Amino acid sequence: MTKQALQRMIAAFCVLSFFAVPLSAQEVRLQYKFKTGDVSRYKETTENDMTSDMMPAGGQKVFNEMYSTQRVEKVNNDGSAEVVQTIDSVNTLLNDQPFNNPQTTALVGLPVRITVAATGKMLDIRPISDSASESEKAAVEILRKQLATQPSYPATALALNVPWEDSVTFSQATQMGSITSNIRYSTKLVGEDTVASNDVKVLERSVTIAGEIGDGAGTLKGSGRGNIYFSDVLGKEIMSTMLLDESIAMDTPQGPFSMAMKVSTKKELLR
Repeated sequence: MTKQALQRMIAAFCVLSFFAVPLSAQEVRLQYKFKTGDVSRYKETTENDMTSDMMPAGGQKVFNEMYSTQRVEKVNNDGSAEVVQTIDSVNTLLNDQPFNNPQTTALVGLPVRITVAATGKMLDIRPISDSASESEKAAVEILRKQLATQPSYPATALALNVPWEDSVTFSQATQMGSITSNIRYSTKLVGEDTVASNDVKVLERSVTIAGEIGDGAGTLKGSGRGNIYFSDVLGKEIMSTMLLDESIAMDTPQGPFSMAMKVSTKKELLR
């Protein structure tokens, strides 16, 4: 091989090496970086637009705005943390009119201790006070079930556009009967962006829901898509969004009942 040919080969190799590992294509491990005493405040808004021929005026709209504060009380040796969460305030509107949801109201101002892994997986949740009322304990149990449905990050590094899967089963009592849902998540890292002056990794998440109402009385189906914006420098989510389309079909003494729901959720870090 001539000297000129060798130089061309080295130059070509350097060009290939430069383009082979751009930042956005490197494997990234996303995990929460808990620090004792760290305080984070969140705002979460949910809009639920329900339509049904059997509902007054053909449906109803529910708007919910919630502020919460999380304080890291202790960081364990395995990277998990004891986090004290308090729901500071909740504002709920039903068809643009103030509405009181007893389950949510019971949680306002009630500190709960959440044990959470560095992957974001919830390990435990309980009221801080042993004197919590039965209604408060019941509300915490509902919160526990809701948080348990949230997927966590893998313990290994993520490659660009390579999805990972999560699945959970969730049961909840409703006025229509107990609903048992199988929820499947698919999430993948798709790139980088800047949100609220923070450099973030952008993840796309899709969800499918298949559920049963009561003892074969009806079905629940749903699908949705959303994004997560995670700062691997701060080790926390900066913002997340989700848009769900769900439908319910069931038999009632009054005849078949069906309802469609569009649910949009946005959660953002305020500080």
